[in-house]
Amino acid sequence: MIWLIDTGPLVALIVGTDARHEWARAQLKVAPAVVVTCDAVISETLLLLKREGHSCDDLFDLADTGFLRSDFPF
Repeated sequence: MIWLIDTGPLVALIVGTDARHEWARAQLKVAPAVVVTCDAVISETLLLLKREGHSCDDLFDLADTGFLRSDFPF
C-alpha cells in the first residue's frame, strides 16, 4: 500500500497543539513504513511551521528516518 501525504496532515503530525494532532498520530499506527509526498508539500510544510514559530527538525527527522519520501519533484 502506498500513502500520499499532503501538508495539512504533516503539520498536524508535527505540531502538538494542532486540532488534528491526535488524529494524525493515530494514523501512524496503520501507516505503511514509508509515505510519499512531493517537494512542494515539504516546502509548504516548512513555510507553515516557520511562520508559526515551530521547529522544522521533526519534519527533517521524518525524512531522515525514511518515513517521509519525496518522489514527485517539481
